[in-house]
Amino acid sequence: MEWFWGDEMVLKHSTESRIVAVIGKPQTGKTRFCYGAVLEAVRSGKKALVIITNLPYSEVLDNLGSEGKSAESAGNLTIMDCYSWRVGLKTEAKYAVGQLDDLSHLSALASKLMKDFPKRSLIVLDSVTTLTLHSKPEDVIKFLDVAFALARKSDLKFLAVVEDGAHDAGFVARIKSLADDIVETDSEPA
Repeated sequence: MEWFWGDEMVLKHSTESRIVAVIGKPQTGKTRFCYGAVLEAVRSGKKALVIITNLPYSEVLDNLGSEGKSAESAGNLTIMDCYSWRVGLKTEAKYAVGQLDDLSHLSALASKLMKDFPKRSLIVLDSVTTLTLHSKPEDVIKFLDVAFALARKSDLKFLAVVEDGAHDAGFVARIKSLADDIVETDSEPA
């Protein structure tokens, strides 16, 4: 899988990595990087699950374009909406989580969906940072530990987006220790 698209990305990654933390400051291409990976996965016949916490479902579909909409219609792309409840929107997503202060609902639904995905499918969590606005950082780490373990057991790829500068160094270090590799973004691709 091609993991980046230009010299603007700083990459510390091997193609065998299953769990990758995508870390960068705001507006440096973290989400765009993940959407590129999602589209590449569905193009190659793999399935993708996108867990969104910071954008409306409709905007994610718009960002993925017609290819993303076709992949969702064909069952190759699943979007879990964990955003719409925050702003009082009704979602059209098949899967939604209404609160993030208790991660048990998110964990149960994500685990169920991940268990049904074939090997080498892609999971994207955009973003870990938003989870920490609603849940204690130690609960978010526990959630990631379980989700990453399930991804490894099921032979899935997992990209977790983390905003640099929004967390204390210990939290980021813990995420880095749970991940197989790190993608660091430093500027928005042209």
